[in-house]
Amino acid sequence: IKIAILIHFFIGLLAMYSLARQFKLSNLASYASAFIYMLSSVFAVRIAAGHFAYLAMSFYPLSFLFFIKGLKEIKYIPLSALFLAFAFFSGSVYEFAFFILFLGIYALIKSIIKFRFKYLKIIIFIVLFTFLITSIKLVPTFSFINDNPRDTEFAADEYTSFKDFMDDIFKSVRLTKYYISGGSPDDPVWWEGNLGIGFISAILVIIGGLFCFKKEKALFFSAIIFILIFLGGTIPISLWKII
Repeated sequence: IKIAILIHFFIGLLAMYSLARQFKLSNLASYASAFIYMLSSVFAVRIAAGHFAYLAMSFYPLSFLFFIKGLKEIKYIPLSALFLAFAFFSGSVYEFAFFILFLGIYALIKSIIKFRFKYLKIIIFIVLFTFLITSIKLVPTFSFINDNPRDTEFAADEYTSFKDFMDDIFKSVRLTKYYISGGSPDDPVWWEGNLGIGFISAILVIIGGLFCFKKEKALFFSAIIFILIFLGGTIPISLWKII
């Protein structure tokens, strides 16, 4: 298991570095992107808790990388789907679904900006290829969920304010009343609600996003939309509730 964690960690570093270079970031900025991504508490805390489905984090940058390359050369599209399938076979479910949503939003915004619909076509191909590769597991999963629905209350009040959300970004382990098992402060579910990348890394991300706005409007607006989704019920129109 430890070897698998180490291998996936380095795959994630290389994947995010390559993705950053694809967006024409400098070597230094690409290294920073790689370490911010794989050293975030999303990966570290979940793995420490034994949630090895989060090893799939190493595959998402590769899927996005080959999606971008697939815009110019169609031969890369199956590779994007393949790494997305690897993520699903690794046990990732929630992140798998959100990443597909992210690709869809990015492709839609890109299509609007460029007035070309090939981006949406590529996403459709990737989803179809992914479905074909993962069908041996995906179809039984749908059947199981249909027979055993997970009925829960709508939980868009995870963040009570924008400050609460920013605390989540800045801190490694977030403990709030929302994540206390049985309501007891003595038994915190310490691995939940972690997006932590640290204060300096968050500042670098913000600065980088502002500088790259002109070149990568689609990526910038996709990130903004996802932040609004994460904010849940703290904003007047909850995108999380809509999706």
